[in-house]
Order: sequence, then C-alpha cells, then structure tokens
Amino acid sequence: MSALKYSAAQVAAAFVELVNEHGDFVSNLKLQKLLYYSQGWNLAYKGEPLFPERLEAWVHGPVCPAVYQDFKRFGFKPIELDVPPGTTPPELREHVEDVWRAYGALSALDLEVLSLRESPWRNARGDADSTDLCTREISHRDLWEFFRKECLRDGNQPAPAPRLEDAPAAPSR
Repeated sequence: MSALKYSAAQVAAAFVELVNEHGDFVSNLKLQKLLYYSQGWNLAYKGEPLFPERLEAWVHGPVCPAVYQDFKRFGFKPIELDVPPGTTPPELREHVEDVWRAYGALSALDLEVLSLRESPWRNARGDADSTDLCTREISHRDLWEFFRKECLRDGNQPAPAPRLEDAPAAPSR
C-alpha cells in the first residue's frame, strides 16, 4: 500500500476551493460529512485511506476532530477561507469533485441524516444513546465494508480489502 498523500486539512481545503470556484458555500457540518464520504469512497475504490486522521461518531454524525477544530469558529455559517485556485493536486481534485457531484446538492442536515443511517457511524456509536457525547473512532474496516457494498450495489468493482490493522482478514481457502 502506498503512503498516504494527503491530510484531512488538505482534503477540507480542496472542498473549500471547489465550492469557492462555483460560488457555492460549505458549512463545517457539511464539510465533516464530505470528509466521511471522501474517506469511505477512497477506501472502497482504492483500498486505502485518503487521509490518516480519525473520524469519530459524534452526535450529529461523522466528524474529523482536527478539521472540526480548524473551522468551528464559523459555527453553522459558510466557511470563509481564501484557498488560491489550483492549489489542490489533480488526483485529489478529481476525487473531491466526484464526492461533490454525489453529495454536494444535499444540505448539511440531509448529509447528517444520511450518515446517521449508515453502519460505519452506527457501529462506532455502539450502545451510546443518540444524544450521548461519543468520540469513538469510525473504523476503516467498517468504512471499507459499507462503501464496498455500495460499489457492488451500483455495479462497480471495489478495491480488494485494504491492508490496515483494523481491516478484515482475507477469507481462508
């Protein structure tokens, strides 16, 4: 497996750059869900995480705490960050555009509701009440398994199981 190329902050900046170029906006809540979907689809299609930072199962859905802290000053307002056009590497830009095409038209609340229905978040929450503070990590294995099934459901070919410490073992023959 290749070394991780991007930080979660770089992926977040790529989304902000994209929405700035299109005259759109993104809130911290929506950005957190886009990071979750970016990580999940990268695991499904490439068999490796897009960024090393953890995603946690917070009350309002998946959150990357490091990026959340960077943007919490914006609250529910649009993130106002000047990201110079063309700073995102082409491979990352393509991935971010794909995720935006799939989820960008949804509101932050729509993405929250969607992510709360999905098994990676639910598995990480475990027996925590829906209003309980929770910082449990959403595992790469759960992300890979869930998004792999989504790939197959859509008729696409997912990547083989990632070689991660929390990844499922290959079936024995």
